[in-house]
Amino acid sequence: MAAIDEIANLHRAKSEINYVRGVPPVVNEPGVTELLRDAMIARRSVDSVVGTEQSLGGEDFSWYLEHVPGAMARPGVRAPGDRIGRDLHQGDFDVDESAIAVGVELFTAAALLDADA
Repeated sequence: MAAIDEIANLHRAKSEINYVRGVPPVVNEPGVTELLRDAMIARRSVDSVVGTEQSLGGEDFSWYLEHVPGAMARPGVRAPGDRIGRDLHQGDFDVDESAIAVGVELFTAAALLDADA
């Protein structure tokens, strides 16, 4: 008997577990990850590529990766030198809009590298 059933029985109740699968993890395909890394280095230098800590947050992008190989890139959204580190979901978050150009550079360079392969 599961612990939840024992607790329910103590209160003359019936327990039922309804498990709903959440968002799957993002699993980057190594070849695509390498392509994105090479593209960013080609455009901006090796110093422009930094790893990120693993996150326990859900990410809808993972649903795509269940159907096609890919990799999630995080271009960054802080101005150079900004060390505050506001979370994307905080009310005082302020994106550095120049990050949009970096993302365009990354994916354009990746497309061109992939076309040359």
